[in-house]
Amino acid sequence: MSHTGDGDLLSKVLLEAEKKLKQDYLGATDDNCAHFVRDCFRDAGYVLPETKHPSDLLICQKNGYALGPLYANSLAGDEIGRKLTVDKAEPGDIVLFSNLGASSTSFAKGTITHVGICVGNHMMIDHGSSGMHKRDYQQWPGSANYAEARRPKLFDIPTTRIQLADGKIVLSFRNTKVHSLDVLINLATSGLEGTVRHGLTQLHILHVGGGLDVVVDGVPLYHYRAVWLRVYDLITHTKYALSYQHGHAAASANGMPIGDLKCRMTAGHGGLHVHINGKEVRTADAKVEIVYPS
Repeated sequence: MSHTGDGDLLSKVLLEAEKKLKQDYLGATDDNCAHFVRDCFRDAGYVLPETKHPSDLLICQKNGYALGPLYANSLAGDEIGRKLTVDKAEPGDIVLFSNLGASSTSFAKGTITHVGICVGNHMMIDHGSSGMHKRDYQQWPGSANYAEARRPKLFDIPTTRIQLADGKIVLSFRNTKVHSLDVLINLATSGLEGTVRHGLTQLHILHVGGGLDVVVDGVPLYHYRAVWLRVYDLITHTKYALSYQHGHAAASANGMPIGDLKCRMTAGHGGLHVHINGKEVRTADAKVEIVYPS
């Protein structure tokens, strides 16, 4: 997925949605679609805000419709996250629809009346008046009822990524798909050891390294929130990994810590070249991900 953000929260939200589907959460009651969505996020550890200016606000004001956290349109606002067309929805995104079921006649055209959670491949889990459902929203309810999707803010932190898995290469630059990308990650912590003399003063320097350098398309990055790297060398059967979080960088080879690791990934025209410490390696499993400050 192109949005990574808080990946742990995303996994928990999707697990909650599947769990509630199996439980037939809320049962065959009045349509509690917004209740279900909010409870999935709440039980995963995040309380979704209530938007004060939903996308259909003018329609609601004109017709005297009530607003509140248990109405579907309370999830259709910038307080929730960035607005997307429904065809751009990815797992964890909130998908919204207008004029469904009885609301097709009891509410003015364009009123947002239903909401669910996208779980991938145009499938959503939602609660309707007949209970829980997992269904393809391209087939139901139909394009005439698509309203919008919202990407929760914690899932929308800008990210640059190169990933090779299952023979497919995925490239994104700050959450935007691109056709080519060059990323250099260089961790150098072993550094130097010795004595520096300045006049009559001596200063002993122990293991002064260059730290972590990150370069994207030839441009050095000086501000990033996290970096993850993995490469599996098919020839030497070595799994390289690197992580940078909370100001601390660490690298390993087959699980054993290493002080220095230089990796360059160059992707374009359907191909990927990976160099580890200056040597090109063959790989079928590689990923580098840079998370920017939100």
